[in-house]
Amino acid sequence: MLLRKLQCKADYELACVSCEICSIFHPRLFAIAVAGASLYAVCTVASSFGVAFLVDSVILPRFEEGHIDAGVYLVGSAIVIGIGVLRAFGVVVRRSFAGISNWRTVESLTMLLVRQIMTQPSIWHKKRMTGDLVARVGVDSDAAAEVLGPLPFILHRLSYSYFLLAVGSSLSIFLLA
Repeated sequence: MLLRKLQCKADYELACVSCEICSIFHPRLFAIAVAGASLYAVCTVASSFGVAFLVDSVILPRFEEGHIDAGVYLVGSAIVIGIGVLRAFGVVVRRSFAGISNWRTVESLTMLLVRQIMTQPSIWHKKRMTGDLVARVGVDSDAAAEVLGPLPFILHRLSYSYFLLAVGSSLSIFLLA
């Protein structure tokens, strides 16, 4: 019975730590930033297919036959422009939500550090200057959250690599079969 109570307490403490970490680092905003980065990665690969369609269906027939249908030209242009717009949207989402996530993380860490400083005994506060404490809290929370800034871009590179690997593997299997 005592072991069960200790296990429940450990599970509760782990859940509390997990909730506190989630409240500090704002994973929903970070996930949206990573999704924007992944959209950018997918559109980067898709742009090569769009340009290939444009070359094969619009440019080469124009040189070989001397004319092309306006519908094929419009479809090819719409594909390339659409992929470019989606790619730009992915960049905006990644940068915007990564910045928002970073700012909110700094805010949460600052509040956590201030609360921790406030729990110190008054004799501890008398030995330190208030401005020094405030400056230290600001610098420490900025430095801790600075790591999160490039993470969506790094995860974008990983998702881009995995997408290229999946497409390359699929094409090689299709071509070898």
